[in-house]
Amino acid sequence: PKDSVITVIDQDGSPRRPKHFFAWNPPIMDLNGNSTGEVLIKRADTDKKSRGVQSNEDDDPDTGKKMGPNQATRKGNGKELYRRHAADETALLLARAIANNVRCIAFCKTRCLVEWVFERTIAKLRSDPTTEHLTSRVESYRGGYTPEV
Repeated sequence: PKDSVITVIDQDGSPRRPKHFFAWNPPIMDLNGNSTGEVLIKRADTDKKSRGVQSNEDDDPDTGKKMGPNQATRKGNGKELYRRHAADETALLLARAIANNVRCIAFCKTRCLVEWVFERTIAKLRSDPTTEHLTSRVESYRGGYTPEV
């Protein structure tokens, strides 16, 4: 009716467990796959040409383009370095969370990226005999599902 009062409910008082949100910056790696323990790639020289950005042979899950070991490498302090791809890091974090019985969800921008994270999470869990039984706990889902034709 026209004279009805509308009440805005902007707080959820239903009981629920606390939620934790994390922002994660993937580590900087050397070409052997070892973390450097650094947050930023330190450049000895700021000249663009001397940074030596180059790509190697692996698919980027976002674009399908060929990228470095997990993405493009850069020269920092005379060493070839790269930041591990966020999708690879997400898979490792998910596998660790699942191994520690933590309920979690990861969101990805594309279906291709969802499958990338899913497959690598499963592979990480299967690589350890103590966690291989946990693979059934991992599922992938794409929002807006429509039957495939």
